Amino acid sequence: MPYLKEMMVQGSCGPLLSTIPPKTPAAWSAFQTSKNPGANGIFDFSWWDRQSHETRYVSAASLRDTIWDLAGRAGKRICAINVPMTYPPKPVEGVLVTGIMTPSMESEWAYPSSLKEELLRAVPHYHIFNIENIPTKTAHKFPSRFIDRMTEVVENRAQAAVFLIQREAFDLFMVHFQASDVIQHAFWGFMNPGHPDYNETLCQTIFDRFYRRLDEKIREIHDAFDRNAGCPFITVVLSDHGFQSHLKRVNLGWWLVKEGLLKVRKISLRRHLQYHIKRLAGRKMVLRAEFLWEQSRVYSFNRGNAGYLYFLETEPKKRQATQEHLRSFLESLRDPDTGQQIVKKIHPRDSIYHGDYIDRMPDWIVEPTDGYSFTGDFLPQQTRLFERVRCQKDFHIGMHHPEGILIVYGPGVKQNYPIKGASLLDLAPTLLTLLEAGVPKEMEGRILSELFIESLEERLFQPETVHADSEPKKVYSEEDVEKIQQRLRDLGYIE
Repeated sequence: MPYLKEMMVQGSCGPLLSTIPPKTPAAWSAFQTSKNPGANGIFDFSWWDRQSHETRYVSAASLRDTIWDLAGRAGKRICAINVPMTYPPKPVEGVLVTGIMTPSMESEWAYPSSLKEELLRAVPHYHIFNIENIPTKTAHKFPSRFIDRMTEVVENRAQAAVFLIQREAFDLFMVHFQASDVIQHAFWGFMNPGHPDYNETLCQTIFDRFYRRLDEKIREIHDAFDRNAGCPFITVVLSDHGFQSHLKRVNLGWWLVKEGLLKVRKISLRRHLQYHIKRLAGRKMVLRAEFLWEQSRVYSFNRGNAGYLYFLETEPKKRQATQEHLRSFLESLRDPDTGQQIVKKIHPRDSIYHGDYIDRMPDWIVEPTDGYSFTGDFLPQQTRLFERVRCQKDFHIGMHHPEGILIVYGPGVKQNYPIKGASLLDLAPTLLTLLEAGVPKEMEGRILSELFIESLEERLFQPETVHADSEPKKVYSEEDVEKIQQRLRDLGYIE
């Protein structure tokens, strides 16, 4: 990626700290608002409703005062393409094309609404991110085909970006590429020399046919913006997290049932009361447990990096005893093969989150040691606490790492400057200051003034804050939820 290297050398670069957990919805929500998950109500693709015991999927409806809103209020024209957590689209001063969590191409995924038809005329194959044509189950069997598909996705997104740049001038422009995330989930083992699945030939193929093309598209977008800008501008490259090898999953939900902390119905399968049988996309049969909430003490759900724990007891002493039991188990948990301690830290929600949606957060967020992840969903067919992540069986050979990347490049940026201590929360206040749009006092991030030759602090002022209406009760229809669930299954985020 020679163009990326050029920007790194001529600008400032370094690691960028993600959210806890470093999940796509939480991280991009934090980027847009400079607020923690407790203020946005988003820590994963879904959240568990303690009252109804239902899983509800997140949307941008809970986000307040995003960078797009604030820049527009200051009279700046914005364009955002495929940025996660922008659905449903709301009016902006410019154009917006929503990203992941958009249910389908039939949804209203653009603002203004007329842009949808215009973009499809210019880029006929534009689509909301999916990999339906190349199922993830065959990614490792046919890697060349999968690489080509992901490269097509990059080409498609870049074509849309250049079209919109040529359409009008923008003060703030952003395009998001999801395909690099998918490539790294599927092929991290092939690319990492320290991984047992490392394949030097395949690694070089991925670099040549995917990453080199992505680098070329970044340059094309930059050059197109340059031709239309009419003035010097700053370029920022960032990721919402990094990547690392995924060694083992810890079946936390299975352990809770085994320990009797989470109760499931124990009636004969022949009477169809013990388990619900659910068909997933016609590919396999998966048994689902029927939980007995009144008899349960702890619940966990979802799969990914962190473990999520909800304590169901209301009596203080019983609840404390359960917490002590769980803490003892988690802190002593070790990999039976290596002796590696599994839990890096247990975060009570109040220690890392605050804001209007704090009650939506799990009581504990269990941060795993690098290389390990927790699966909270309970499936009756599970038989062990640890499951080794194996190529051909698990799509997520690579997993998210809490440190992503940040590159800032352009006039006034310090050259070859190593960025230290930056987080996703810092981007919105920094960019708004560069735009002379103002930074609300509610933002939690700081202005990265140290990256610039001239200090940005003098340009800081407080804009008027306008809060959106409360979150609509229902953003997704039942059909929307089914489509979102299938997409997340295809991407390996849910069972």
